[in-house]
Amino acid sequence: MNLKRLMQIPKARLLKKLLGFDEIFTVALREGADGALLREAERPFVPIAYSSKYWYADPITFCHEGKEYLFVEEYDRDALKGQLAAAVLEPNGGNVAFHTILQEPYHLSYPMVFPWQDGIYMIPETSENRSINLYQAEAFPYQWRLVQAFHVGRELVDTVVLEKSDDALTLLTSEVSPENPLLVRFRKLVLKKDRDAVSLELLPEGEAAPYDLHSRTAGRIFEDGGRRILPTQRSTAVDYGHSLCFSELTDGKMKQLRTLGPADVEIADIPANNRIGIHTYCCTGSVEVIDVRYLKFAPVNQMKKMLRKSR
Repeated sequence: MNLKRLMQIPKARLLKKLLGFDEIFTVALREGADGALLREAERPFVPIAYSSKYWYADPITFCHEGKEYLFVEEYDRDALKGQLAAAVLEPNGGNVAFHTILQEPYHLSYPMVFPWQDGIYMIPETSENRSINLYQAEAFPYQWRLVQAFHVGRELVDTVVLEKSDDALTLLTSEVSPENPLLVRFRKLVLKKDRDAVSLELLPEGEAAPYDLHSRTAGRIFEDGGRRILPTQRSTAVDYGHSLCFSELTDGKMKQLRTLGPADVEIADIPANNRIGIHTYCCTGSVEVIDVRYLKFAPVNQMKKMLRKSR
């Protein structure tokens, strides 16, 4: 973070960090009908336990053969790099046991899983590699193989499936500004697969659009009362992923319906004044998940983090 952005951080947060508060990412879930957060935010989300080695973020849910699964970025706090993990969600809301499913030499996050053609596929965020990677499940949910990595020569993040046909996918992604990592703009891609031949085209649509703080997806498109709803995230001049926004997709346009900041959602055991942001939302069947970034008093962890970054 450069000095200008550092000076813009709220003074109360800077003071807490100096006093030993650590900045945490974690995932929280609650039982609820698809898209319930679009209409109400009173019922609490319950954070999933993280470890001294791993944080969890970018939760994506997926239903398969009557079971619900949760895919996440599993951030290795020692290696300072993300990998992907998955867990089965128990009907009784029992302990969530993550298993690492995918590692690459570069950072992985946002594991967008979807059914297509003859199988189950995943497009995670691989912007550090400046690529769009397509994986296919060999033994769902824990074994995946790389079908192809398409090198796009730019940072494309948080890809979702916008439209789907038998032979092609229209994808909505966000291009990161080379000048400021908080600024983004929407771009579209077309992925085609015919037997063993796979191709990807970055459409010119959106190339001339200005970068902004809100054109970034925040989870899978879902249906709500006949409407197609796209979750997006909004950053500030200082903070990535400060708040969630829900928009209706109609005739290629987006109509904003609701915006929720980190203090607007009830999250058990995380005081509202310690929350920094919520930036991903997904719902499947009877479960809703978000992730949250917040401050927790942990002076030892804060010191370890500083030592890791100084290596």
